[in-house]
Formats: sequence, structure tokens, C-alpha cells
Amino acid sequence: MKKKYGRNIVFLIPFFFAFVFSCANSSRQQENKSFSEQNQELVVLDTVLGLEEEITPQKTFDSIASGLNFKPKTGYNATKEQIITVRNRLSREYKTETNNSKKDSLLDVVSLYFTKSLLNDIIPHWYGTEWDFNGYSNIPNQGTIACGYFVSTTLKHMGLNLNRYKMAQQASSLEVKSIAINANNIIVSKNNNISDTLKRLKEGVYIVGLDNHVGYLYLYNGKTYFIHSNYIDDRVMIELTDHSPAFMSETYYMINITHNTLLAKKWLENEKITIHVK
Repeated sequence: MKKKYGRNIVFLIPFFFAFVFSCANSSRQQENKSFSEQNQELVVLDTVLGLEEEITPQKTFDSIASGLNFKPKTGYNATKEQIITVRNRLSREYKTETNNSKKDSLLDVVSLYFTKSLLNDIIPHWYGTEWDFNGYSNIPNQGTIACGYFVSTTLKHMGLNLNRYKMAQQASSLEVKSIAINANNIIVSKNNNISDTLKRLKEGVYIVGLDNHVGYLYLYNGKTYFIHSNYIDDRVMIELTDHSPAFMSETYYMINITHNTLLAKKWLENEKITIHVK
């Protein structure tokens, strides 16, 4: 079923660039702000637009409490085009900046923009898309999508230069390794201490590879959410990790997207992502 949405993402752009350039001209104090604090701009915008509570295909979440939008703001192709437009503008800014400190600050902002766009512009289109073990749809809510393809396709549509087929066909730990850029940044946890590990993680978005599954881990305001193509409920959905049977695993491989400036630089310069294979 196709849905029509009245809001256009273009209304976010002036707001975003005011935020970008103020941050790019600041010091590395941005790093000392939590993701919750940085995300207040989004929360305030949600309040203005009347998005305090949204309905996902499977449950009700409070948009303010989760810091998320659940409904697409515009058509999917327009969303992808707007993200690339923003990336190209940021890329020009990054290339022309000669002050290394300001370049580093800009990468921090780029990472935050990537996170917000992935969570609130790309992924909302995919909620409710049917799961299938062999699914590899390139269009949300048409056909089916497996868990690995859900991750690789949404990253591809965010503008990362990667082979979504090759990435999705690897073990989940290798998918995480590919996006980590530097394997030393991968966080590994066993089932018996995953709760303690989650409590120590920075807020933001991670890719999490499980024994036989992969998805996005989202930490915000003391809660952890799992966004994935769920083989149990047969659709793309968001759940609290505590209530998600699919989140159970003997081993967890996690890479932070929100604070991964190596990945941000790859995205900004449209550099090819090397897919790690067996």
C-alpha cells in the first residue's frame, strides 16, 4: 500500500545547516555533548510538527521519548536525493576547509546528520516491509527483505558507496567489520554480560551482528531499541531489546555509527566501502 505524506524534508535543511555551520566553527566541545543533548534539536522540531506520538506498524512509541520519527516525511526517492544534496554541500565545505580542527568538528556534525537521516528519513519507509530469508527488495514495502539486506540496503540508500548484495551475503560479524572501517573499533560482548555492555555504550546508533541475525541497535535516554527485519514477526520493526526474542545471541558484534568519523569521511567523500568476506 502506498502512503502519501504532506511534509517535505526540505523544511529541515535550513535548520540543519544553521546547526552545521555553528558546530563547524566551534571547538571539539561538541564531543562532550551527549547524543541526547545533540538530539534535542530534533525533539523540538517534532514538537512543533505535532509528532509527539507516532504509530509504527507493530506498536506505539512516544516520538519525544525515543527521539525518533516513525512516519516518512516525503517520498522515498525524494528523500534519497535530498540526502545526497546535503552530502554534496557538506563535502564541498569539508574540502575547502583548511583548519584541521574545524574539519574534525565538521566530521562530528556529519556523523550526527548521517545518524538522524538514517533513523528518521530512510528507515521509516521500511517499517512493515515483509521479511523473508531470501528477500532483497530495493523498494520499501514492496517485495521482501532479509535482515542483512535491510541493513546493507538502508546504508546504500543513505549514500554509502557499497555493494549491498555482497555485504548482505556475509556473516553478521563481517557486515559489522565492513562498516567499522577500523576493526579495532568493534565492540564484542557475550550473552552473559551484554546488559552491562549496553549500559557502558555511548548513545547513538550501532550495527549489531548476532549469531544468525543483524540489525541496528539504538541507544537513547537510557533505553535500547532493536531495529531490524524480524524473522520472528516477519517484518521490519522496532522493539525494545529487553522485549525482543530476536536480540538473543551468544555473541554480539557492535560498531558505533554515530561516533564513527572514519565512516563519516567515507560517506562524505563517496569512497568505496571494502566488504570483508570469509
